[in-house]
This record gives sequence, structure tokens and C-alpha cells, in this order.
Amino acid sequence: MAEYLLKEGDELDQICWNYYGNLPGALEALLRANWAFLGFFDDRGKVLPLSKPIAITLPELKRPTSITNSIRIFE
Repeated sequence: MAEYLLKEGDELDQICWNYYGNLPGALEALLRANWAFLGFFDDRGKVLPLSKPIAITLPELKRPTSITNSIRIFE
């Protein structure tokens, strides 16, 4: 597991994007791993003013190992 130091102005979705990319379920996993720190965020996921940086956990997530075959609908 990695850690990230929250700073004023950080946003949950941007933290997820920077660390996980577009991995499905990343935001939900981040919220579950850091539920005790949700009071440091406003209702839009932006970090409120902090007196010092707060470390949150960036949980390890399984990344897809292969790409599922797709079906071509249009020729």
C-alpha cells in the first residue's frame, strides 16, 4: 500500500486519476480505505483547509491482466 499526503486544494477524483488512471472501482476503494478521513473533504471531494498534511492510504488494486475480446458490431 502506498500513502499520499493530502494538501489543501487536492481533490479525491484527481488523486485517483493520478495514481490509478481509469481503473474501475478506484474511487470506491480509496473511500473504503480512508473512511475515517472523509471529514477533511467537502461535499465535492475537495480537501478542506488543513493545519498540516494528512496521510491517506492508496490501496493496492488488481489491474486487469488481459483484455477481453470485443465483438464488432459495425463493419
